[in-house]
Amino acid sequence: HPLADRRVYDRFTWPDPLVISKVGLDENRALIARDGKQYGIIGAVACSMLEGAWYLRGLDNFLMDLAEDLDFVEDLLDHTMNHSLALSRELVKMGVDILWWGDDYSVESGPIMSPELFRRLLKPRYAKVFSELRRIDPKVKIAFHCDGKVEWSLADLVDAGVDIINPLQPDVNDVPAVKKRFGKNLSVWGNVDTRRVMSKGSATEVVEEVKNVIRTLSPGGGHLLSSNHTIQSTPRAVENTIAFYWA
Repeated sequence: HPLADRRVYDRFTWPDPLVISKVGLDENRALIARDGKQYGIIGAVACSMLEGAWYLRGLDNFLMDLAEDLDFVEDLLDHTMNHSLALSRELVKMGVDILWWGDDYSVESGPIMSPELFRRLLKPRYAKVFSELRRIDPKVKIAFHCDGKVEWSLADLVDAGVDIINPLQPDVNDVPAVKKRFGKNLSVWGNVDTRRVMSKGSATEVVEEVKNVIRTLSPGGGHLLSSNHTIQSTPRAVENTIAFYWA
């Protein structure tokens, strides 16, 4: 955590995102050239703003900053926002179809900050970024990743310009209610359970889980079927991945 000590903040040298991410940007450029006419291409700028801030400060320090010094938090978030915005601009200019942002502002019990702070600190910055990207390419789709309980924030994300939410963790969100309320405005990327079904369940359970997710989220479109998160390396992982494919 290079900014764990606040005393170094004012003399911290912020890296040039286009320099430190040159290899990744070049890989995206080559991918678009090779496959862009046949497939939709995703450009990922994960851990985009909030997580970047707490990685720099350390989560404990950052949470204390939220309680003690919001002016500092806003300045820090502006730095991490601008870093990710610079990368996002490059990806959209080169022609990605979907731009992926992500910040884990929620855990399984709910948000790590009050909804009021979310709407003060995060939502307007997300809106600023996504609006700027659409000035470059009005057709680019914005995907947003946040684990945990996120249904409380979905109206704000839609308002900020998000098109796709990932993963809509099925064990802590009311998935049918989200589909009913937001199905016309927000696509879901997910959300086959990985905690239990994909990691520990039987092949039969995997098939039923996949079919249930399709029944819930796919009607009317707006659903990208996938696992809820990374499929963990368990004794059931390979067989269950194959069952997922054939379900």
